[in-house]
Amino acid sequence: MEAALELLTERGSGFPVEELARRAGVTKATLYYHFRSKEALIREALQREIRGMRQALEVQADSPEEQLCQAVRGLADWAAERPQRLRLLVLPWQPDSGLRTQTVLRLQRELVRLLAKVLLAGQAARLLDPSWPTELLAVALYGALSHVVEHLRRQGHPLDPQELSEALLAFLLRRPLSAHRGP
Repeated sequence: MEAALELLTERGSGFPVEELARRAGVTKATLYYHFRSKEALIREALQREIRGMRQALEVQADSPEEQLCQAVRGLADWAAERPQRLRLLVLPWQPDSGLRTQTVLRLQRELVRLLAKVLLAGQAARLLDPSWPTELLAVALYGALSHVVEHLRRQGHPLDPQELSEALLAFLLRRPLSAHRGP
């Protein structure tokens, strides 16, 4: 799985299965024993990253604001640890992803549902505008995160999870950065 994620990060889904087998130190037959197709392997690799994000977003907090802040911090920590992997989760949105429509839709829904769950609590507590469609807000959050991380990476700036979470909270809560330092 790690070799598949590395190749997806480096080359997208166009890598040959032979290269994956070589990098993973197994035979091509072994890969097909465990995964019925290259698409199944890619799908599982992307779901693995989504599970990692889910773990980062799992928080126990007393107030909805604290829950939202902790979840956004977890998301920022997750993204800062694996900035190249963050781009992988955009892969299903790409028209040339090499994935079937059904797989693409399933991965998109899973990612959006995961982020929307965090945002829904913020909307219920009126921290976020409840008139905004939660799923659209989830896509905007992920897009903002992806673009900020990519911009900082291109500029050669280190990814500071604290600064990243503050920027995301300012974006979500529509507050200036200095107005929210979080609980």
